[in-house]
Amino acid sequence: MILLLDSDKEGFNYCLRDSNKTVKQGTEQNINYLKGKLNTLNKTYEILTVGYLVQDCGRSVRQPVSELNSSLLENVEKDMRFGPSRDLPMKKVVNLGNMIFGNSRHLIFCGSAFYLNMPLSAIAYAIPSEDPQGVFMRSGRNGIIHEWASNKLTAIDGSKAGKCISIFLSERTDVVALKNGKPVTTTHGFSDLDGIMSQTGCGSIDTSIVLQMLSCGYSVELIYQVLSEESGFKSFLDKKLRLVDLITSKDENLILAKDILFYQIIKAIGSCCAILEGVDSIIFIGEDKEIMRDWAYVLLRQLEFLGLKMCNNNIDYQGLMTAADSPIQAHYFNFDKWSVLASLLKKAPFLKKHAALGKETNMF
Repeated sequence: MILLLDSDKEGFNYCLRDSNKTVKQGTEQNINYLKGKLNTLNKTYEILTVGYLVQDCGRSVRQPVSELNSSLLENVEKDMRFGPSRDLPMKKVVNLGNMIFGNSRHLIFCGSAFYLNMPLSAIAYAIPSEDPQGVFMRSGRNGIIHEWASNKLTAIDGSKAGKCISIFLSERTDVVALKNGKPVTTTHGFSDLDGIMSQTGCGSIDTSIVLQMLSCGYSVELIYQVLSEESGFKSFLDKKLRLVDLITSKDENLILAKDILFYQIIKAIGSCCAILEGVDSIIFIGEDKEIMRDWAYVLLRQLEFLGLKMCNNNIDYQGLMTAADSPIQAHYFNFDKWSVLASLLKKAPFLKKHAALGKETNMF
């Protein structure tokens, strides 16, 4: 069996899979609860592989999935020495996993590897740096998701995969422009604070706001807490909201929050259109829920001026949202994180290397 682990604002997530199906999954609120759960799983099941989803691995991890060893982990930590602390929880999870599952194979699933070859003009910041290829660069997240969606589109209709805009609708929505399956720009920045506002993150703001907060007596730690833990959706109702909750809420306090989110997503899509010099297809990726698909339609109708032809709210089995003769196609792809991560193992480069050497590798 394989155990998959990641963390988000809701806590520490785990999923135990046997071949192509989920055996057990859940979320624990803190690392001690997770430790108890992992110990129980270790006593109950034979877990051959443990995989960790880390969104930002710096520039050391260049594949979506790699074998995790002490050398690679050390390089990742060096790359992230100036990075934000959002992946610190995953460092704890990795240490915990290695302690409990010492005899298992350990893998790292990297959310940022997909973006490593983006143009320098798309990732560099105009700030002083001793090294133009240095640490203060735009990275990316959810690369595994966007690459999966791009491959899915190519399998459906490769002619529409040339200039593609991929929108992942989630508590941390991001938008990526793809040219022939390769990213050329993303809304994600140096950290999760940049880009589109999120569940508790501020999104792109004027940097002078931070300087003003400093001049008003805010400590660096407090500024980071306010911008990363108390902003975004939460700033309008003072509680964590999932994207589905925000979209469906009738609370008047959240009307502005929905309007800001809508504006930021449409603005990002427009920016991607300009970078790509046109668009062949638009992909929405999200939960398998009717309300999410309906909201994707609302966003899409704002883009009718591009020339796409809408169809009725009847998404076909391939996720097609536009008319068959629309010059620009749009799709909604239901996304299951754990299934996509597990599917990556079949294409992992190190497995091909093992096969070439005549080694049999059983991941499950």
